[in-house]
Amino acid sequence: MATDMIDLGMADTVVVAGADAATESGFGTLDRVQNNNPDTLRPFHTTHKGMLMGEGAAAVVVQRAGTGNGPAQARVRGVSMNCDAHHATAPDPEGITRAVQDTCHRAGVRAKDFDLVMLHGSGTPSTTRRSRASCAAFSTAPDPARG
Repeated sequence: MATDMIDLGMADTVVVAGADAATESGFGTLDRVQNNNPDTLRPFHTTHKGMLMGEGAAAVVVQRAGTGNGPAQARVRGVSMNCDAHHATAPDPEGITRAVQDTCHRAGVRAKDFDLVMLHGSGTPSTTRRSRASCAAFSTAPDPARG
């Protein structure tokens, strides 16, 4: 939304903030499932034993190029979104692939240009399949020069 607001001329600077807090109902759900506590995190391994709960928060300031008071710390090159309504907590792998391909196209980059892909998920088999689809999407991202 921040990049859209800037692209549309609605703002020059947008503060983007988010938080992920563990709730009583979240802990209650995990308690009902009775997952084993993993001794190490290995969400893509076939023998993973669940997940570790945690909370986090982050905020960034997104500004139109040339409007800041100092040097840019990062640059947003491309944004896309997947909102496929496939499942409340399990997006459709094909939707993930389309979003990754769209982002690469908008940014003018290829899959080989990425040094790091960070994924977020619950460590469940369903999330693992979707995370693998996310990674696979990078191998099918089109070359921006060819569209």
